Amino acid sequence: MRNKLFITGKKADQSIWLKGDQAQNAVAVGDTDFKCMSDLQLLDLLGDSLPWRRTRAGAALKERNGDLIAPIRTILKAGKWQQKVGVCQLIGASAPKYASLQDDLVAIITDKNEVVAARQEAVDALCALGESARKEFPTLLKVILEENPNDPYRNLARTIGMDMTKAFSPDPHTLGLVTDKELFYSAVNSLLIHKHEWGRSAGMSLLKSIPPEDFHYVADPFMHVMRDKDLTYVAYHNPTGTIGVGATILARLNVGEGMDCLVDCLKSPVGKWGFKFRMFMSVLPRYGANAKPVLEKLAADPKFKSLFEKGDGDKWQVMVNAINNAPPGPKLITVEEAKQVGQKTSKPAN
Repeated sequence: MRNKLFITGKKADQSIWLKGDQAQNAVAVGDTDFKCMSDLQLLDLLGDSLPWRRTRAGAALKERNGDLIAPIRTILKAGKWQQKVGVCQLIGASAPKYASLQDDLVAIITDKNEVVAARQEAVDALCALGESARKEFPTLLKVILEENPNDPYRNLARTIGMDMTKAFSPDPHTLGLVTDKELFYSAVNSLLIHKHEWGRSAGMSLLKSIPPEDFHYVADPFMHVMRDKDLTYVAYHNPTGTIGVGATILARLNVGEGMDCLVDCLKSPVGKWGFKFRMFMSVLPRYGANAKPVLEKLAADPKFKSLFEKGDGDKWQVMVNAINNAPPGPKLITVEEAKQVGQKTSKPAN
């Protein structure tokens, strides 16, 4: 405990002072020559107490071409959590050469006793391995459903969801990865109720190609996101990744409520107008001629009337013309009707 701290040092607690070699080493830290260090020295520095030293050591390692598989595996198994973070970042930056470490990464990801930050970095590294990571798809889904008191904000689930949207592009259905529907939709529902917008966006993105007969598995949490009335969300959000993607899915399924959600979002007093405006213009035309009543209502609203008075070159008018000139669309259905398309058997818990 510090008793007092004086600029002059008088009457200060000398036990907190650095002396001798400690003082000299503290000053010399700023002159560390990372380029002259060996690979093993740099790996050791990944566990340094100073974040900038860990970062610089990691950057230096990325420029090396040595065989580091064995020492990295040792760190993944028994190193400090900061070292694990560093080597996972190294693996992610040079993924192909470290493909043999995939099982070691999975061991960290599935270890509930591991520091969450290390598990998150391991997920990033695993998904950077590309196609080989696909075999771990079921494992990652199970980790999303994990309850961990050390991760109250479910940061690990959010990271997995976000990485999945990139590593399993264009989406799990298209790649044929959805072999266990109960597990998959349970994990997606868990993401859809995530308090952070990135988690919910990931959940929506994983559903881009959901078959109409499967919609009932996710309908309730899906529409909860679309209606955007939850006051327990913890992060400011861009509706493009949630409402925008969701409305695109509903348009593909011919569910009319997607247009209502777009209009509600556009009219909402909260959120950045630019995000909402661009999303609206991008998604509404997907409904084709079925969107004409929406335009008619907006044109009659004094708050939006001016948008319809701009020239033909304006982006809003381009959208209006596309909808007005579209051929007649299919008959729209309601969310409840969409839920009836599939057979309601073994519905996962939300």
